[in-house]
Amino acid sequence: MNIYLSIIFLLLGTSLVFYSMSPYFSALGLTIVSISSCFLLTQTGMNFFALILLLVYMGGMLIVFIYSSALSADRFPIISNTNEIIILCSFIILWTIFLFNNNNWNSINTNNISNLISIEGASYLFSPNFFLFFIFAAYILFITLIAVLNISNETESFTLRAL
Repeated sequence: MNIYLSIIFLLLGTSLVFYSMSPYFSALGLTIVSISSCFLLTQTGMNFFALILLLVYMGGMLIVFIYSSALSADRFPIISNTNEIIILCSFIILWTIFLFNNNNWNSINTNNISNLISIEGASYLFSPNFFLFFIFAAYILFITLIAVLNISNETESFTLRAL
């Protein structure tokens, strides 16, 4: 049951970050995601890694949201399209319940998330065929960086507080 709740909170926090137009709700969603993902890691036995991940999330990522909320001019922060969020959250809850209660998947049906962990797939990262994937991923990240720099270059259309 703890695994159900942590996965549901992980997905709901992610949707809160995605659908919020204000950095206040994004910071709340990031806090929910970090705590639920660290709880999932403690369920698998990686306590130290969960602590490090929590410190990185809370210490590093929330600083960005603090600065962006200090610069934003939202007097009344809102979340976009509440009906769509309710439909998405109900779909996430039903999907999680269906996924973990399916009798055809015996490894998941034991309600032990440590059965899902396998390190055999990590060896495929170093195969010669996977090098093209890394090149493609670097290209996509470079295009994303250029798009973010172009968007942030035009500061006339954004509302910022006077510094």
